[in-house]
Amino acid sequence: MATFTGTVLSNTLNMNTSLTVLTPKRFEGNLCELPVVYLLHGLSENNSDWHDKAPLTTLCDLYKIIFVLPQVERSFYTDMEFGLDYFTYITQELPLLCNKYFGLSLEPQKSYVFGMSMGGYGALKCALSLPERYAGCCAFSSVCDVAEWVNGFGKPYYKEYQAIWGMQLEHLAENCLYNISDKCVKAGIPKTKFYMTCGTEDFLYEGNVKLQKHLASLGLDFTYEEWSGAHEWRFWIKSLFKACEHLWGEIPPHKPLPVFQLNKS
Repeated sequence: MATFTGTVLSNTLNMNTSLTVLTPKRFEGNLCELPVVYLLHGLSENNSDWHDKAPLTTLCDLYKIIFVLPQVERSFYTDMEFGLDYFTYITQELPLLCNKYFGLSLEPQKSYVFGMSMGGYGALKCALSLPERYAGCCAFSSVCDVAEWVNGFGKPYYKEYQAIWGMQLEHLAENCLYNISDKCVKAGIPKTKFYMTCGTEDFLYEGNVKLQKHLASLGLDFTYEEWSGAHEWRFWIKSLFKACEHLWGEIPPHKPLPVFQLNKS
């Protein structure tokens, strides 16, 4: 198998849900030997966007890694107050389904979570809430403060957030990355490697700068990079390549980076 695109039955969600799994095309061993990257989508995207707009198969082959692309709608990777338990699905059931159907590893040292925008928030939330389950977390152009998001850019969608965090938004605090990270470190400095990026022209830039300073102050294994860029696929594709290089090293000289067209949309 090189690519699976279809649906799986989730008992947590009580429905069939979309899933894409990409593996290296030229690998003779067992898939359980390879790192697994759970690659999370943004608020306006679905689980097919990363596959459609980024050269994931190239990275699979170059780094011998596996990408798992789940679907979570506009849930902010949360066990919703009035809705579905997407956080439980992503962190608990999804790895078991991937192990059952595709033979992917469940070992924490081979498990990684990446994401962009809402998915960047989701990746950080997963890794900071359950650091013992992930060797690495990479977040690009992330929604860093859900309270600021709800009262700012996300204000037109207030009813959605009531469904996620309660009618009075009473569950916002427990889903705040600042609170989650503080609680995480109080339990002991995790071994998880954290990597964040944000473009200097991104409308979420100030929030990312603020959060990265907080995370860096906690003593995490943490790296933050920024360069010119907006909230767009060109930036996220470059971030994805840099994240892989950060975790697994530079692409070997005998495997030059292929030429591909970056999608600006």
